[in-house]
Amino acid sequence: MSNHIAKRLMKRAQMWGATNLRIEYGGKHPKLVGDFEGATFKYVVPATSGDRRSELNCLCGLRRMLGVTRNEQQKLRQAPRRRRRLRPHDATPKFKPVSAPKTQREDKFYTPLARLMETFSGEERANISHMTYNPDEC
Repeated sequence: MSNHIAKRLMKRAQMWGATNLRIEYGGKHPKLVGDFEGATFKYVVPATSGDRRSELNCLCGLRRMLGVTRNEQQKLRQAPRRRRRLRPHDATPKFKPVSAPKTQREDKFYTPLARLMETFSGEERANISHMTYNPDEC
């Protein structure tokens, strides 16, 4: 049987100092068997790659099982930054519309009556005081 993942793991284990390496076929999955620093190890390998990272995952699993440290330090990655689209500035700035100032609302019925009341003298006002309109009372 051709098992490219097990063969590549065997080459890497030899680089790390493992001896007596062999691939055992039996059961559902092949096993990489060997000796490392005086102890026998057995690592189960997938027969086929399930995804594109399966070989790297097996390599990391074997390295952790044997206790081999990495030679290169893994760089800490920053989170990818969102790119902002730069928009050209307009030649003339756009301002928000300003509303007209608030005007005093006048009542069309009682305002003329109030102006008429101002024309009366004090006695005349007293006689018709019951007709006055005070907008604060409403």
